[in-house]
Amino acid sequence: KGLLTKATLRATRFYDTLLRFEVDHPELAAEIDHEYISRSPHKTNLFPHAIEVLGYLSEKYQLHIITNGFSEVQDIKITKSGLQPFFTHRITSETVGVNKPDPVIFRHALKLAGAKRTESIMIGDNLDVDIIGARRVGLDQVYFNPDKKAHGEKPGVTIFGSGGLDYIVVNRGSQIFAEGTSTSPVVFTSRQSVEGTTGVDSIGQWGGLVILGRAPIAACPAGVTAP
Repeated sequence: KGLLTKATLRATRFYDTLLRFEVDHPELAAEIDHEYISRSPHKTNLFPHAIEVLGYLSEKYQLHIITNGFSEVQDIKITKSGLQPFFTHRITSETVGVNKPDPVIFRHALKLAGAKRTESIMIGDNLDVDIIGARRVGLDQVYFNPDKKAHGEKPGVTIFGSGGLDYIVVNRGSQIFAEGTSTSPVVFTSRQSVEGTTGVDSIGQWGGLVILGRAPIAACPAGVTAP
């Protein structure tokens, strides 16, 4: 709920964890906390193609980070992982004084970035903290859910190519999860289609997926008419 202070979190998170295992050892908890703060910033593994995606997006949009992490941890981690060049502002709960999903941190980020709420989007992997938190302040959201965690939120989004010929490339060995339903579908199309400016002679409006790699080739018998 965004109510824990940094000092409280550092003092209790590992202590409370040890208590679950019936280990009442505050000194050990403090030592684990120290080791975590020292080591975690240097864990810099990224999702496949993260650099390529951020490079593409940063050329078209301003990117910023909103995190509940500590500043000294996040600054090192972002720099060590090579992500620093892609982001203009890094907003931490420590500097703002509240954690996500508190509306204050989202409003602070918008003000700092000089961005309009209606022209911004929140991308996050925590449904409660990132997605529902952003929704409460009127921000559009994209839920990054690579593990396909079950949830009760309504799916559905329209993804369109800004230039009509834009597309999403899925490299061989990668996956894309589109969580849509018949009433809230995931639609791949073009900006012109969304705006209703296409006509019967419009071309290049698919704005969809390019899937790289080899696939089985269907050999149709002679004389078969396509449906």
